[in-house]
Amino acid sequence: MKWLSLFRPRNGLLSARALVKILDRPRHQSFSVELAGHPFRVVDSLSFYWGYREIFENELYRFPDPPTPPHILDCGANLGLASLFFLHTYPGCRLTALEPDPGLFDILRNNLQPHQRPDTQFLNFALTGQAGTYDFYQHGADAGRLRHPLRGLSDSPAKVRGIPLDDLLSQPVDFLKIDIEGGEVEVLSSCKLLRRARYVFIEYHSFQGHPQELDVILSLLSREGFRYWLQNHFTPKKAWDFTEAVEGMDVQVNIFARQCAI
Repeated sequence: MKWLSLFRPRNGLLSARALVKILDRPRHQSFSVELAGHPFRVVDSLSFYWGYREIFENELYRFPDPPTPPHILDCGANLGLASLFFLHTYPGCRLTALEPDPGLFDILRNNLQPHQRPDTQFLNFALTGQAGTYDFYQHGADAGRLRHPLRGLSDSPAKVRGIPLDDLLSQPVDFLKIDIEGGEVEVLSSCKLLRRARYVFIEYHSFQGHPQELDVILSLLSREGFRYWLQNHFTPKKAWDFTEAVEGMDVQVNIFARQCAI
């Protein structure tokens, strides 16, 4: 398989030409690219395109004043783009990457194998409120989830193991990323050790036909000593159009939170 080299030698960013080539590829077809000097397997062109732009161009997950080395939890690691950003932006970081999808997990490990350190950890778990076994609906890209089936894609869910967030917060964490496609309210509501995280990124999702619970997360963050700000991730093209959705979700909000109580 021929690789497409994406990184410019000087600044490490994807060229506009390479972006267009990626976006022109059909969805849900596997291919490989060269990232940071090594092959990186992609399973969906569109999700890779937007993920790359958010993570490497907009530096969505860059956080200030990192210690040496920082401790980072990547919950919902997918194919490893965010983890790759962490490993190269914060050299020597202690990274734990959590991904429940059994197919994507193997790709994640292979993608990061050339970049990992001895203390890089990969966990094939879903982040859940309680430990146990759960139905996981595979998407074949970046929208796999618990409990909310995907139309025409996941008729037979995979069985995955769930792990509570507190099990990952036995030690202080400098950056906690949670992008778990709708499970964030349950996970955070069950967490008792959230104050051990200095910076937290949460992608909040609400699904059509289900209660909206953004207020639950924001109240919890305030109670646990965090100050937050919000970035709207999905806006309908027409104001007040509550029928528009992406993968069944009508609201997606990025939440950036900093611990102020420590």
